Order: sequence, then C-alpha cells, then structure tokens
Amino acid sequence: MTEVIDVPDSVGPLVEYHRTIAGEHPDRDGYRTAMLPHVLRAQEVPPRRASP
Repeated sequence: MTEVIDVPDSVGPLVEYHRTIAGEHPDRDGYRTAMLPHVLRAQEVPPRRASP
C-alpha cells in the first residue's frame, strides 16, 4: 500500500530520507525552507519483505 503525502507534510519525510543518506544538515530549518518550493508530494511505500 502506498501513502501519498502532500505539501507541507511531505517535507518532513524527505528531510528524514536525506538525513539517513547524507547525515544531519548543518542548517536543518534552512534546508526545510529551501526544499519547500521544490517538493510537490512524496510517496511512502513500506517494504513487504527483505532479504540479505
């Protein structure tokens, strides 16, 4: 099942995704503000299964 998240709620999950990949941004609030005009929506797709 996919969940569609619209702006401004979609910024939070994208910031978390960036934090997971690249680490903490030095200016977290500035990063959120800079992303807002570029984000339309996000989709969360939970994994069904995982394997090594």
